[in-house]
Amino acid sequence: MVYKHPAKILRGRSAFIQILGRQFSTIFLEELGLTDCSLIMQAGGKFYILAHDGPEVDDAVNRATEKIEEYLINNFDMRLKFASSYATFNYNDLINKKERRKIKIKRKRLPLEIL
Repeated sequence: MVYKHPAKILRGRSAFIQILGRQFSTIFLEELGLTDCSLIMQAGGKFYILAHDGPEVDDAVNRATEKIEEYLINNFDMRLKFASSYATFNYNDLINKKERRKIKIKRKRLPLEIL
């Protein structure tokens, strides 16, 4: 199949992914109890949120992920996938300007379930 205007189609897909990414980041912000100020970067369907750490964060991230997966199932029959992870770091190490490579970042990958 050859498209007459591939640039228009790509822009349309890009806009869709941008809107979907914004919607998903908003779900995370709401579950974490944060404002848009905590949204560090959002582009190309990816986003970064700067948030506090604690046991409630795991629950909030799981709730947000469940909402997003439910949305994808109901609207796209899971033809679109969502994957997320988050990392923690020590605030004092960051403030004391330790060398970047010495700051330990713990990544937590969330399980991806396919139904």
